[in-house]
Amino acid sequence: MLIIGCGDIGLRIAQHANPERDFYGVVRSDESTAILRAAAIHSLQIDMDQSFEFPTLPPQAQWVYLAPPDRKGRQDNRLRAWLQATPAEQRPARLVYISTSGVYGDCQGGWVDENTAVKPETERAKRRVDAEQYLDNWCQQYGIDLFILRVPGIIGVGRDSLSRLQSGEPIIHPDEAPYTNLVDADYLAKAILFLASKAEAGIYNISDRSPMTVTERYLSLCEQHDITVPDFISLQQAEKLYSPMRMSYLKESRRLNTDKLWSLFKP
Repeated sequence: MLIIGCGDIGLRIAQHANPERDFYGVVRSDESTAILRAAAIHSLQIDMDQSFEFPTLPPQAQWVYLAPPDRKGRQDNRLRAWLQATPAEQRPARLVYISTSGVYGDCQGGWVDENTAVKPETERAKRRVDAEQYLDNWCQQYGIDLFILRVPGIIGVGRDSLSRLQSGEPIIHPDEAPYTNLVDADYLAKAILFLASKAEAGIYNISDRSPMTVTERYLSLCEQHDITVPDFISLQQAEKLYSPMRMSYLKESRRLNTDKLWSLFKP
């Protein structure tokens, strides 16, 4: 399996797979290369934002594309460059693309499934929709099974942002808190392995099936870790305190229906 953008989730995929299976990971830095080698993953160090040649490796039947899009614009030029550099003999039979549930936009807390029309509102989400559409065309052209996994916030060891709560940073008042969807990092890795080998191609939502508001999430963490509950603030007050990126997430509220994947694969 070739993992393009092999960070934390890529490492987890390899950890949950058959130990005799070979993995190749595309990374950018020397530090990431050392981490992959320590995990017995063949490292391919490439800067996808610069001119590059496709790496020399045995053709891989399955790809997982985890590399994030560019930070600006409405196109994922990084993805385009990778696909355009791919020789015919290196095209996979199956490709899993990790997208974002943000492609649905703000649904005012309503439920969305895979048939819900995309309505991206942020530049970040628009780049993901562009990537989905470009990949769909590319995979159809070459007869490749495409799996688009629309992923919400990822949680797990080292991903709970407890430092914010421990520092006493204020949280959104319960009356204004939008819904959030979460998925455990290890479940995501296992689901990717399952999709890559056993499922039918298509779009899949993924979450822990228990959407809650962001404030309910923080209050739960405070209880779990014996942290004093911070002060509450309004969304308007949060505009002055939180980063623009963080606010872009808070301005969207939706609940993910994940029955499609859940009927096939459970934790």
